[in-house]
Amino acid sequence: MDYIPPVVYAVIYLSGGATGTAPGVGVYVAGTVFGIPAPNGLSKTGYRFAGWSDGHTTYVAGANFMVPNSNVTFTATWALITYSCAISYSANGGTGSMPVQSCNDLSVTLQANGFSRAGYTFAGWNTQSNGSGTNYSNSQVLQLANDLNLNLFALWTANTYQVVYSGNGSDGGNSPAAQSYSTGAVALQVATNTFTTTGYTFTSWNTSSDGSGTTYAVGDSLTPTSNLTLYAQWKKVEATPTPTPTPTPSNDVKGEVKTTGGEKKIVPNQIVPITQVLQLQVPDGTKKVQIFVNGVLVKATISASGQVKLPVVVGPNDKITMVVTDANGVATTSTVTLVQDPISLANINFDTGSSKLLPASLKVLEGVVASIIKHGFKNILLVGYTDAAGAGVYDNQKLSNARSAEVAKYLSKALAKYGVTITTTGKAEKNPVASNQNPAGMFLNRRVEIVVS
Repeated sequence: MDYIPPVVYAVIYLSGGATGTAPGVGVYVAGTVFGIPAPNGLSKTGYRFAGWSDGHTTYVAGANFMVPNSNVTFTATWALITYSCAISYSANGGTGSMPVQSCNDLSVTLQANGFSRAGYTFAGWNTQSNGSGTNYSNSQVLQLANDLNLNLFALWTANTYQVVYSGNGSDGGNSPAAQSYSTGAVALQVATNTFTTTGYTFTSWNTSSDGSGTTYAVGDSLTPTSNLTLYAQWKKVEATPTPTPTPTPSNDVKGEVKTTGGEKKIVPNQIVPITQVLQLQVPDGTKKVQIFVNGVLVKATISASGQVKLPVVVGPNDKITMVVTDANGVATTSTVTLVQDPISLANINFDTGSSKLLPASLKVLEGVVASIIKHGFKNILLVGYTDAAGAGVYDNQKLSNARSAEVAKYLSKALAKYGVTITTTGKAEKNPVASNQNPAGMFLNRRVEIVVS
């Protein structure tokens, strides 16, 4: 029998787009098992070898392969090389938030800064919070050669602001030197004014020319958060009036002060508006009379009978002097000795059936205390009243007593160190000051009248 040689088949290797030389062609008998070679000599930039494919199956280098009854072509397959990354961002003194950045690629673009910091400007990223590590710029593109884990800290540059000074209408002098301030530095001291304006005096600096902004005095600490102009503020110099000399008493004149009941108005929870009339003994032949209260000339007209309506309240502490000028122009100064009627100073009103002080009453009582202290009144009479509607429902006498006692309690505490004498009484529904036929009038009648002397 003649010898029949075996049928052999070719195994061919293609580079799959790589550079270099693929393994040589192999010749095998069908059924032969061999190890698939490595792609030595082949490479593809940016890719890694992923195996040999026969069009159906991909085999790794070194895998066993059985030759079929046909030629076989293996093509090298290549997978794109990628790297993973995890990049975190820290505000490093700023505010805001930025997510951790991840990637799976050959490059990564850093996120744009999303933090902010008052008074500072973003200056890039660094791997150390103090800026001593590696710097990265905002939105920088990084080429990856391996996996990357990176912690980046925001870098900040302090802002610098200028403070300049405006004369704001000045007509002389020089501008104080401009000042620079960087955020976080030692505070500036507001400069001394060196402008002048004729007829005006400098008062302060202000962030608005019309004075409606923030006011700064010379030497105040200043830490601006933006460029700032400070405007000089000016006050007109008023002519100094010639003071009226305080008269020197030469003799005594007796004066009697009365409260004119006809001009007393009944108002709820308020110090009563009153007019006090000073009755003086004016010598015959008087041409001019001037009245001084505590050394201050008051605008008052004296009648032919010697009556003067005082525009101010007077009491034991107040000093009244009279300067009388006769027909020859000779002025005589006298001290007026007061003989004073009791003054009905205030009405304190109450709710129906109650002796509790109302909030409005407390405000009035504060004014009453101030007036008593100022004018030196030593005797206080508190007269309590009710309206007429309570008869048969409330014990009006008891209620009027309770109301005067409640006011006395307040005044006793407020005036404890001023040596005043407080007397209380109640007159029930007697002496109404208004109609008891309507709520407004009834409210006026529910009162404590404060009489001082």
